[in-house]
Amino acid sequence: MSPLRYIFASLWQYRLTHFAVALGVAVATAVITGALLVGDSVRGSLRGLTLERLGGVDTVLVGEQPFREVLAEEFAKAVGKESEFKGFAPLLLVPGSLSATEGEQTKQATHLSILAVTDEFWQLGEVGPAKPTSGDDVAISQAIADELGAAVGDEVLLRVSLPSNIPADSTLGEKEDATTSRRLQIVAILNEGISRFSLQPSQLQPRNVFVSLTTMQRLLELPDRANVIAIGSVDGDQPSTSAEQAALKKGLRPELADFGLNVKEIELNNPRSHSGISNFLQLSAERLVLSPKLVETVRKRFKYDEPYPSGSLEYDGGGPSIRPVITYLANTIQLGDKKIPYSTVTGINSNAELGPLRDEKGQPILLAEDEIALNDWSARRLSAQVGDKITLTYYEPETTHGRLIEKSTSPLTLRVIAPLQTDDGQPTAVADPQFTPELPGVTDERSISDWDLPFKLVEKIEPEDEAYWDEYRTTPKAFVSYSLAEKLWSTRWGSVSALRLPIELGAPTVSQLTEFLTAAIKPSDLGMKLLPVKQQGLAAARGTTSFEGLFLGFSFFLLASAVMLIALLFRLGAESRAAEVGILAATGWGAKRLRQVWLGEAAIVALVGAVVGVLGGIAYAALMIHGLTTWWVAATVTPFLKLHITPQSLLTGFAIGVIVSLVTIVWSLRKLLRIPPRQLLAGDASDPSDIRSLQSKPRRQWLSVLLFILAVGIAAGALAGGLRDVAQAGAFFGSGALVLAGLLIWLRGRLRQASVSAPNALSLAGLSVRNARRNPGRTILAVALAAVASFLIVALSAFRLAPTESGTGGFDLIATSDLPIYFDLNTANGRKELGFTEEDEKLLSESTIYSFRVHGGEDASCLNLYQTTQPQVVGVPESFYADNQFGWAARKEGNQTTGWSLLDTAYEKDLQTIPIILDQNTATYSLHLGGIGAQITLRDAADQPVTAEVVGLLSGSILQGNVLMSETNFLRLYPDEAGRSLFLILADSPSNVDKISALLESRLVDFGFDAVNAHDRLADFLAVQNTYLSTFQSLGALGLLLGTIGLAVAQLRSAFERRGELALMRSAGFRRRRLSEMLLGENTVLLIAGLGFGCLAALVATLPHWALRQAGIPWVTLAFMLGAVAIAGIVAGWLAVRAALRMPLLSALRGE
Repeated sequence: MSPLRYIFASLWQYRLTHFAVALGVAVATAVITGALLVGDSVRGSLRGLTLERLGGVDTVLVGEQPFREVLAEEFAKAVGKESEFKGFAPLLLVPGSLSATEGEQTKQATHLSILAVTDEFWQLGEVGPAKPTSGDDVAISQAIADELGAAVGDEVLLRVSLPSNIPADSTLGEKEDATTSRRLQIVAILNEGISRFSLQPSQLQPRNVFVSLTTMQRLLELPDRANVIAIGSVDGDQPSTSAEQAALKKGLRPELADFGLNVKEIELNNPRSHSGISNFLQLSAERLVLSPKLVETVRKRFKYDEPYPSGSLEYDGGGPSIRPVITYLANTIQLGDKKIPYSTVTGINSNAELGPLRDEKGQPILLAEDEIALNDWSARRLSAQVGDKITLTYYEPETTHGRLIEKSTSPLTLRVIAPLQTDDGQPTAVADPQFTPELPGVTDERSISDWDLPFKLVEKIEPEDEAYWDEYRTTPKAFVSYSLAEKLWSTRWGSVSALRLPIELGAPTVSQLTEFLTAAIKPSDLGMKLLPVKQQGLAAARGTTSFEGLFLGFSFFLLASAVMLIALLFRLGAESRAAEVGILAATGWGAKRLRQVWLGEAAIVALVGAVVGVLGGIAYAALMIHGLTTWWVAATVTPFLKLHITPQSLLTGFAIGVIVSLVTIVWSLRKLLRIPPRQLLAGDASDPSDIRSLQSKPRRQWLSVLLFILAVGIAAGALAGGLRDVAQAGAFFGSGALVLAGLLIWLRGRLRQASVSAPNALSLAGLSVRNARRNPGRTILAVALAAVASFLIVALSAFRLAPTESGTGGFDLIATSDLPIYFDLNTANGRKELGFTEEDEKLLSESTIYSFRVHGGEDASCLNLYQTTQPQVVGVPESFYADNQFGWAARKEGNQTTGWSLLDTAYEKDLQTIPIILDQNTATYSLHLGGIGAQITLRDAADQPVTAEVVGLLSGSILQGNVLMSETNFLRLYPDEAGRSLFLILADSPSNVDKISALLESRLVDFGFDAVNAHDRLADFLAVQNTYLSTFQSLGALGLLLGTIGLAVAQLRSAFERRGELALMRSAGFRRRRLSEMLLGENTVLLIAGLGFGCLAALVATLPHWALRQAGIPWVTLAFMLGAVAIAGIVAGWLAVRAALRMPLLSALRGE
C-alpha cells in the first residue's frame, strides 16, 4: 500500500478520532483568528468613525482669532489652480452650552461644540439636517437631545462667549458680561455623517450644535467673519498627499486684516520738513499689542538708523529707521499733591525723522530710564518745572484671577516739557493721538466719563481733563524711554503698541509694506494653522492599545486548553493504533517513513480543522465585539464597535493555527515513534521513561520550602515597605505565584517518591493514588493547568481598583467650564465678582477651590481609544504644590526638589526642556512613553515643537489624560490662554459636597460649569482596567472549562493504557460501578487539587484586599465560575469513564 493510500484509508478508518483532533485545531485557530479580527474591528471601527465625523473634509484652517469670511473664497481660487480640493466652507466653531426648561425644571448641557455653518458645509458630507439651519433654527446631536430631554420643535437657550480682541487676563480685558445668549428652536436631531464633525478624535458621542453662520455672526458681533475653513477631500476616503498639502500652504494668502493688523499712512505737521508735512507708516493691531514674532519679523527686515534702500522692498542689507512704540494708560501722573487722572503715556526713543522729542536744533532728545517728558498742557496742570520728580501710578498689565494690582514708578526726573503746538499754532510731533491704538468703548467715546472699561474709574475727573479729551483725544500727556516702558508694561502677549516707519525718498509705501508683511508673516506664528485632520484622524485610528494582542492574552487559557486537547486527542488516537504501528515497523517501514505518513495524516486533519476554525474565528470575534458593546462596554466607553473581517487576518489566523497544531502533534509523537516495535505489537504505547522516573530517587523538597519562605518575605516586605495600590498588588501577586510554584513542586516530589504514605493500596483511594503516580508528568500537567488557570482568574482580582484618596488627591469634586473663569473662586471677592450672594458665601467660605489654566487638546485618558499625540495641557499654580494628597507612582530623584515642585526644575543641559507630570496610565498606555526621563514633543501656540520631559508619574489619578506643567511654563507656551477652566474642589464637609456642586453649577451656568464627584470620575477611569480584568477572567474560565475536557481526555487515555488492568480487576469481581467510582475519583481528585492549589495561592495574592476589606473583588462571581468549572469537569470525567468502561475488556485481558 502506498503512503498516500494509507493516509486516506486511515483518515476514514479513524474518522471519529480525527474529527475530535480537528475540533481541537478549530478551537485553537478560532481563538487566534478571532483575536486578530477583534484588533481589525477596533481599528476599522475607529477608522469608520473618523471618516464619518469628517465626511468629505480633508483639512481645516483654524485661526486663533476670527478672519474674513471671504478668505475661504480667495483660498479656493488660489488653490484651485494647482489641486482638486473640493469645497472651502467657512464656519465659526466656538464652545457653548444649551439649556432647556420644562415647567420649573431646567436642564443644562455643557461642553458643546457650536458650529455656525453654511450650506457649503453640509455639501461636504452625506447627512445634513432636515432643513438648512437659518435664523433661529438649531440642529443638535442625539446625545444632547437625550441629556436635555428635548425633541424637534422645542426651544433651547444657547449661551456662548463674546469674543474680544483684548486678552481677558490683561488690565483692559473684559472679565464680566463675557457671554451672550439666544433662544433657538430645534429643527433636527442628528447622529450620523458629518453631523459628528470634530477636530479631536474620539469614539464618544458627538456633542454638536449647528446654527447658521449669519445667526452666529450677529450674536457674536462678528459680521462677515469666520474662524475655521473646512476644506473638502481630493480623493474620497484617502487623505491628501504631501504635495497637495504643500499646494494648500502655498495658496494660503491671508491679508493683514485676517490677523487683526492694520497699516496706515499718518500725516503730521513737521516744521523741519521743507514741505511742512512729515508722513510715516504705522503698523498696529486690534488687540492693542503686536505679536513678538511679528515684531521680530519686521525688525529683521528694517534695521535701525541705516539709509533707505532705493525703490523696492526687495533688497539685501539695511532698511529704513523704524521705531517701536509702547503706549499705556496711567491711572495718575503725580507731582506732589497734584495729579492728572487717566492719561496715556508713551514709551519711545526719539529720532530725527519721527521725533517726537526734539530740541530747538531738531536733534532727538533721548530719555534715560529715570527720566520723563511732559507735554506743556500736563506741565501747566501740575505746575511742573524741568527737574521736578514725577510719579506714575498704573495697574499691572496682567491680572491674576481678575484682580487689579496698582503700582507706581520710582520718582522720574522731568527732563523736558514738549509743546503741543508750534509758535504758529501747528501741531507738533508730540500732539499725535495715533500713538494710542484704537480701543472700542474708549477711543471712540465723547468723554472720559463715558469710557467703557472693565474696571471702575476711581480718580476724580476734572473739567480740564474733559477739555483735553475734547481737543487732543488720546494724545499722550507724558513720554518715557522705550526701555522703561518695556520694563513696566510688557506682557506675555507682547509689549509693542505700534511700529513706525518714516516716509522719505525711497521709503516703502503703504501697499509695499502691506505686501512685504503679507509675504513675510508665517500664518502659524500668528495663530493660523492648517490641520490635515483626515490624515491625523486615520493615523490616530491605529488606537492606543493592540486589541489583537490584548485578546490573545485574554484568550491565553482558551488557546492553551485547545493546544492541550490537540496533543491529548492525537496521542490517544495514536496509542490506540499502537499494534498497527508495530506491524508497519516490523514489515520494514522505518521511523522516517512512519513520521512522514503520520505528519501527512495530521496535516490534512489540521488543514480541515483550521478551515473550520477560521469560520469559528469569525463567530468568536463577533461574540467578543458583542461583549465589548454590552457586557464589557466600560472598556470602550460607548458601543461603537462593528465587526470588520479582513482577508489578511483570516489567512494569518489560518496559517498560525495550522503551524501551532502541527508543532503540537509533532511534539506529542516524539516518544511514540521511539517505542520498540515488539512493545507496539503487544499494544503497549506506554513510555518506559515514565516507569524509570518512578524508580528514580525522590526529588528533594527543599526547593518548595525555599519558595514558601521567599513568598512570605516578599509579602512582609510589601507591607513593611508601605507599598500601595498596583505596586502592593504586584508584590502579593508574585508571592501567590511563588506559593503556587512551591505547591506544584511539592506535589511532583510526592508523586515521584517510591513509597507513598497512602491508604490501603487495595482500597479505591489507594489505587487512585498509585494510578496518579503511574504517570507523574501527566498528573502534574493536569493539576498545573487547573491550578494556574484558577490562580490567575482569582488572583488578578487583586488588581481590580477602587477609588482612593490618593487617586482623588483628597478632593471631593472635579469641575470644568466651557468658558474660562477670570475671577478666583477660592476667595470671597472673586466669588462676589461672579455673582455669589452672602448666603452662598456661608456654604463656600470653608471650602477650597483650586483653579487651573487649560490649553485644549486630545483626550489622552484611557477613555479615548484613539492614539493621541497632542494631549490637553494644564498649568498648575505653585499654591497647589503642597496642598494635595495625590499618590506617586514614580518621581525624579537626585536633587533636593521633590513632588510637584519638580515642575519648576531648571534643566542645565537644555533650558528649553519643560518638566511635566503625567498620570502613569496616560504615560504608559495612551502616550506610550517610558518612565521618568521620557520625552514628548508638544506644540506651542505658534505650532512650534517644544520638548517636555517627564519628572513625575501620578498613580491612578483623576488628572489622567492631561499633561501637567507649571503655570509659568504654561504661559510661556500658550500666552493667549486666559482664565481658568479646570477646578479641584475640597468641601468643608462630606454632607455639603452635593450642595456645593449644585450651587456652583447654578451660579456659573453662563460659563457652562460642570462639577463631577471626584470618586465617580476616578471610578470611570478605573472601570476600564477592571473591565479588562473581568474579560480575562471570563475567557480564562472558558479556557479552564475547555481544560476540564482535556482532563477527561487524559483520563480516557489513562484508562486505555490500563485496559488490561481494568479487565483483570473486572474478572476478579470488581463491579463496573466500583471501577467507575475509582476512575471518576482519580479525575475528580486531580481537578479539585488543581483548583484547590490555585485558589490557595490566589488567597495569598489577594491578602491585602480581604485583610484590609478593600472593595473590588467579585467573590460571588468567582465562586460561580470555579464552581461551574468543577461541575463541568466532573461531568466530563464521568462521560470519559463511561466511554472507557465500554472498551472491549476481554480482548485486553487476553493481551495480558
